[in-house]
Amino acid sequence: MNKKILCLVISLCIIFSSFASAADFSDVPSDSEYYDAISHLANKGIINGYSDGTFNPSGNITRAEASAIIVRSAELDSDSAPSTIYRDVPENHWARGYIMAATEAKILDGFGNGIFSPSGNVTYNQIIKMIVCMIGKEDSARELGGWPMGYVDVALELDIIDRSTYSSILYKKLGDSPAPRGDVALFIYNALESVENNTLRVDNEEFVLGMSAENLGTPDEILSSSANFRWYVYNTDTYRNFYAIGVDKNRVVAIAATGIGFNYKGYICGSFKANDEKSEFIYTDSNDNNIIHSVLIFDDNYDIGFSDSVSISSDKLSGESKMNFHFTNAFRVYHGLKSLKWSDKAAKSARLHSEDMAENDYFSHTGQNGSTCASRMEAQGIDWSYCGENIAGGTIRYLGFHSFDGWVNSSGHRTNMLKEPFTYLGVGIAYDQSSKYTYYHTQNFHN
Repeated sequence: MNKKILCLVISLCIIFSSFASAADFSDVPSDSEYYDAISHLANKGIINGYSDGTFNPSGNITRAEASAIIVRSAELDSDSAPSTIYRDVPENHWARGYIMAATEAKILDGFGNGIFSPSGNVTYNQIIKMIVCMIGKEDSARELGGWPMGYVDVALELDIIDRSTYSSILYKKLGDSPAPRGDVALFIYNALESVENNTLRVDNEEFVLGMSAENLGTPDEILSSSANFRWYVYNTDTYRNFYAIGVDKNRVVAIAATGIGFNYKGYICGSFKANDEKSEFIYTDSNDNNIIHSVLIFDDNYDIGFSDSVSISSDKLSGESKMNFHFTNAFRVYHGLKSLKWSDKAAKSARLHSEDMAENDYFSHTGQNGSTCASRMEAQGIDWSYCGENIAGGTIRYLGFHSFDGWVNSSGHRTNMLKEPFTYLGVGIAYDQSSKYTYYHTQNFHN
């Protein structure tokens, strides 16, 4: 998948005139269903109205104009586009570069026999296909049956079009009818929102839920998760620009990052998130003025295969334990501390304590046999000068991340994670469906 297609910073005018907002259009009142979409796109110069101050939301858009929107949206280079292959698109046609750039990127095509029909009105089915291809979801559309309903199904899944709107289109058999300017603006606006809500940027890389795992680099480590996917973990040498990608069936279904380097919808580590800002994927540190420390986004349409009633394998628990270790290290590095080394002995001590709590249905730093954090690590042959322990319990979906976030937001546990003298860390998670908390998490630190 071409990442350029997914970088949707747009600067397009359908009608080349000065930028405007929907408030400037006499025929787009504030209570119009198109108002927000047209305002957003017009303010960014994506679309504009006419010299008489109207937008004409019920008017049509030609296939040439639609090509221009798509190409500018995907930041494709129309100036160096190949020569035309369409008999009805001469070299001097105003949209030749747009049409050929979109054709070369396999976002759109003609009708065969060298015909593109640039002056024809773009239909609902055509613009939906263009948008789905533009955001890199054509493979998903083909898997769902291809033209036209596979593309429609993808657009419905991503809320590019809502079901009530398309039910009306289907009922009236309008799929092959011209799509009015207002609907085109709404669909494009929704597509941009969908991509933005599903994109994480780390340093100079960009990752989008649903993208092919073939576009990922070689990970430092691959770990099981509590769900069906596997974590691909990156940048664990320094933990700067640390991130992890959840992959299932060669598709990205989850993206997580902690500490330095990430950007999600303008949110970065160390910035503030107002209480009234809506973003369920952003995690803050209540012990540090509620600054952002991590992001975890996942595909709402992905079946994670997770249930509290299904036993979690030791391999999955081990993977989530190691993920907790990585998140903790990235958090330490962000706060100017050295990363910790993984300790198999500390991990065994932690796992055994988690298993003891799970099997005997209790929650305490003191073991059933009176053991302490120190004595449990000594039993594993650890000769320590400083040691510490964090424990957590609860039925949580992404186990390693959520216990990490819980400890960040608990003053005493956070202090352990950020203690300078510690050199090693081991993490162990255990499961017992019949116990009070079902999942039990332990971190054991030592120097």
